[in-house]
Amino acid sequence: MKAVIARILVGVMGVAFYTTADADPLADCADPHRTAGAAAVIGCLQPLAEAGDPEAELRLGEEYGVADGSTSDPEKSAVWLKRAAEHGKIDAQVMVGDLFRQGVGVSKDLTEAMKWYRVAAERGDQRAQYLMGLMYFKGWGTPRDVGQAISWEHKAADQNGPMTTVAEASIAGIYLKGDGVPQDYSEAAHWFRRAANHGSPSAYLSLAQLDEQGLGGPSNLVEAYVGYSIALSWLQNQRGTAQVIGTVARLRDDVASKLTAAQKAIADGVVRKHRGYIP
Repeated sequence: MKAVIARILVGVMGVAFYTTADADPLADCADPHRTAGAAAVIGCLQPLAEAGDPEAELRLGEEYGVADGSTSDPEKSAVWLKRAAEHGKIDAQVMVGDLFRQGVGVSKDLTEAMKWYRVAAERGDQRAQYLMGLMYFKGWGTPRDVGQAISWEHKAADQNGPMTTVAEASIAGIYLKGDGVPQDYSEAAHWFRRAANHGSPSAYLSLAQLDEQGLGGPSNLVEAYVGYSIALSWLQNQRGTAQVIGTVARLRDDVASKLTAAQKAIADGVVRKHRGYIP
């Protein structure tokens, strides 16, 4: 019984000590409204970063990377982000890849950029996976390999995140142009449709053109009209250029002129139900 009580006390004490010891030292450095100023935040983060705290290293690197004119220092930003990356911070690994790809705070080195993107991509970071695809497709820091490009873009596309539709549209574009792979309108339509279903307005536009021309499948003017209408609505809402809006409007109206009244009624009903449509 005493042993049981002792274990309970140790457990309770352990929780108490754990809670105290694990108080976030970075909380004092938080300044979400920038009221203290960047210099004060940097002064708070600096000793923690110098002590080897990976999160502090990351945040310090980000602070030095803010181009506000007072504390911005690309070289210091690169130093601290690289330390955070070496200590396993996946966001920092992607950022360091960006720095080497763009030559910001470091000498431009596409091979080094590829190295850091690969580290993050293999750990599952979606943006790094997309960028791996881009690097392979462009032949940046590695011999050009479109098969590898599609493979990495596929990994990014299969994740539910901010780069999903970008990766899907990238794969679609490769098959649409037949750039490094046999041209395949059906495969392009498949990936544009995936991106459209995930809410990409530009994918709706590309898909509408394929549907209208019967590329990748039978011509489907109803689907083409729907795609043009959704893309047009998005462009109008986002204040696209008058020239682009006018072009898409003409494409939509041309298709509309070929629809029967019943077909247009069906198409308009689909458009109105679309989450991105703004009448």
